[in-house]
Amino acid sequence: YALSNTMSIYNAPYYKVIRPSPIGPEIELVHIGGASIKRKLEFMIDAMLLLPKHFKLSFHLTTSHSVTAPEYLNYLRKRITELNLQDRVFIKDTIEPDGLEETINQYDIGVYYLNVEDLANNKYAMPNKLFQYIHGRLAVVVSDYGEMRRVVEDNEVGIIPEDRSIESYSNAIRLVADNLEQYKKNTDVAAKVLDGNKEWQKLINFIDDNLT
Repeated sequence: YALSNTMSIYNAPYYKVIRPSPIGPEIELVHIGGASIKRKLEFMIDAMLLLPKHFKLSFHLTTSHSVTAPEYLNYLRKRITELNLQDRVFIKDTIEPDGLEETINQYDIGVYYLNVEDLANNKYAMPNKLFQYIHGRLAVVVSDYGEMRRVVEDNEVGIIPEDRSIESYSNAIRLVADNLEQYKKNTDVAAKVLDGNKEWQKLINFIDDNLT
C-alpha cells in the first residue's frame, strides 16, 4: 500500500506445547474456515481426483457469516457425491476456537486455496488459518500470495504451488506428503517463533518507540 513506518502484526495463536501427530497410512488433509462461495472451496474437492486414494480431505466450515452458506454447503455435498468422493472428502462439524489447534492436530496437512483476483488486499492476505495450522503442528499448502509465501518458506513448513492450477496445487500436496515428517517437525519450531505473545510484544514495542 506504499505506506511508510509500518510493520506487520500476525494474528497468531499463543504458543502451546503440542506435538506433531504420528503419520499413519492415510494422509489427512484439513481445511477450516467459512463456507463462502467466493472462496471456491470446490477447487480443493476437485483436486482430490488427482491425488492417490489414501489422501483424505476434511472440511470444518462455519456458516454464521453468510446467509448463503447453508446453500453452498449443500452444493459442496452434491459435488462430493457427483465425483464419487464420499469415502475421501468429508464435511464435518465446526470447530470452536477454544482448543482448535489441539483438535486439528489429528490431521497432517492444512490446505487453503485462494484465487480471488478482484480484491487488492489478497496480495497481503494473512488468514488466521495459516497460523492455526502451524500451531496445530500441520504442514501447509496454501496459494501463492506474498505474505503467506513468506511465512511458509521462511519457516519451511510446507510448499507453495507453482501457480493456481489444480495440477500445481495437487502436486504441492504430493511433495509435502513425501517429506511430511520433516515439515511437521518444522512447525513445532515455527509455532515458537510465530507466537501470539511475541506478536503483541512487537506491537507494544512499536507503540513505545513511535508514539511515546
